[in-house]
Amino acid sequence: MEPIKTANTQYHKALEHALELSGAQEVFFAEYQARIIAQLLKKQGCNPATILDYGCGDGTMAYLLSQLLPEAQIQGIDTSQELIEIAQEWYGIENDTLSFATQLEKDYDLIYLANVLHHIPKHERQQLIQKLMNHLAPQSQLIIFEFNPFNPLIFWQFYKNKEERGNHMILPCSLKKLLSSFGKPQL
Repeated sequence: MEPIKTANTQYHKALEHALELSGAQEVFFAEYQARIIAQLLKKQGCNPATILDYGCGDGTMAYLLSQLLPEAQIQGIDTSQELIEIAQEWYGIENDTLSFATQLEKDYDLIYLANVLHHIPKHERQQLIQKLMNHLAPQSQLIIFEFNPFNPLIFWQFYKNKEERGNHMILPCSLKKLLSSFGKPQL
């Protein structure tokens, strides 16, 4: 696996600064979440053919997951054209099973959001989940990662990060309530 690139944007500078205390870099968390998804799928005996990384940012997590699940077609989607261009430059050409776009185009066997939902205004979250559910193939899964609001270090880093100003961490009970109208959520 080739080294992961780091964007030279204000967002990434702020995020890296927020992670300095723990000694971890942003890619540490992307690797961790990609491994969780791969392990969960293996444990369940699932082999999704199409995967969507909704809110993919610079594409790092989608790329890492493509390395762990090379048989899957993975698409990263983000509303930021700048970040999609970075993802396409870094990862889009190297691997024909990995693509990036700004719009949902098809149905997927698995959709995941990694630390994205807290960026969505509270009154728009249910609409977003419904939109994503409409793009899930039958018998598919939606996986949501969010920051742990009960971890004091994560809590401190989150609210210290200038890029998170105006955002609020999501409590597990709030996420469970949001997802309850779509079936029985597993937290």
